[in-house]
Amino acid sequence: MSVGPYASPLIQVFENCLKPIGSGQFITYYCPAKVLSMGYGTTRDDVPSLQPGDIWSKQKCEEVFAQSLPKYDSFLDGDLAIRARNGHKSLTVYQRDALISGLYNAGPALLSGNIGRAVREGRDKDMPEFLSRWNKGGGKVLQGLVRRRKAEGQLWSGDIKGAQATAQTILPGSMPQSREVPTPTTGELARRTTREGAAAAGGAGASGGTVATKPAGAPTSNAEIALIVGGLVVFVIGAVLVASKVSALKKDWH
Repeated sequence: MSVGPYASPLIQVFENCLKPIGSGQFITYYCPAKVLSMGYGTTRDDVPSLQPGDIWSKQKCEEVFAQSLPKYDSFLDGDLAIRARNGHKSLTVYQRDALISGLYNAGPALLSGNIGRAVREGRDKDMPEFLSRWNKGGGKVLQGLVRRRKAEGQLWSGDIKGAQATAQTILPGSMPQSREVPTPTTGELARRTTREGAAAAGGAGASGGTVATKPAGAPTSNAEIALIVGGLVVFVIGAVLVASKVSALKKDWH
């Protein structure tokens, strides 16, 4: 499995793209943990040549970020192999992307303690709690990390809407997948009836499609012949009844 659709937007909303200096350009900055960074939290772990005062375009920030994500995904390979050998089910895309977000922020050290053991031992229910403990930067609890760990825990649990609300961003699958069909008004029902009547009479469907009709010159079926004969019989009987009624009225009149 590779990086899913949730890791990137979750990471980007917390890392943001800093530090803009105008004209679509960004300069290096130091994060709260005093680590030299660029764009979406890119550090010397990803770009060893990064120097204070370097300037990148927004496009380069995005390209370097996208290129670096598979590395953080690969950090999981060893623990996931042990997880599989232990007979535990594979991680969902939500779980994997939640860990990739944490690894992008904290590095492989994230897997060195309880989080790594939880992955290997299939202790999935404990993961949100273990993630929440990684909330410090420079030895201090940072509210941004508290919120990030909460969003990652919610994503791990498959709570897409909760993760979206916590991260204040849009995640894939967080929007409603269905809509209520509105009840048609009386006027709309009348218009539908008119269109459907026209479709039955002339071939134009209510949606603008075409109702199938018999090609010109096609032979008449037995069913159609029976309908025609039946119609003639009914017509003749009706005519006889009318004639009889008229005759009776004339006799009464006289």
